Amino acid sequence: MKNRTVAECGRKMHEKDSHLSDLDMPFSHMAVLQIMRLCMQSVAHPPSMAWMAVLPGADEAFGTTYGPQIAARTLETLQAVRLSRRSLFGFNSPTCPSCCQIVTEHERRFMTALECVRIGATGQAKLELIMLCEGNDVTPALNAIDYLNRLIVDFLCTDLQAPHISKSTVRGCL
Repeated sequence: MKNRTVAECGRKMHEKDSHLSDLDMPFSHMAVLQIMRLCMQSVAHPPSMAWMAVLPGADEAFGTTYGPQIAARTLETLQAVRLSRRSLFGFNSPTCPSCCQIVTEHERRFMTALECVRIGATGQAKLELIMLCEGNDVTPALNAIDYLNRLIVDFLCTDLQAPHISKSTVRGCL
């Protein structure tokens, strides 16, 4: 059996990390996670030019009408979280086949907050954001994640195809 605590690249899982496959996220949320990671990779390592993959990936997942809007709202939500946090936001590489299978505590809290907003559990979403924002004001982040969720719901309720991210694509982390 393969060791689930060490990635092929040598990255070791931290206590609060999770495996992507254990989180049971809908494909739309997996696409948002990938968009987030690409945005953060661009800031953390500018020569990667990861930002160039954001819009094509969003278009692939959400179509050309909703893709750019969801990408922009994801970045806006990340910015709201970033402005509230004092320390760094831990994320995994969107391009490493091993690392992208591991979800950091911060990524998980962000995605859990998005899921809580989706199911109407605003109080739980706020608690996740309080933890993510280190006890600081979460109002801008909660408003931004609500707007992001509404766009995703609007997309899923249209006659457009649902996100066409295949399971094999997810395994390869988009």
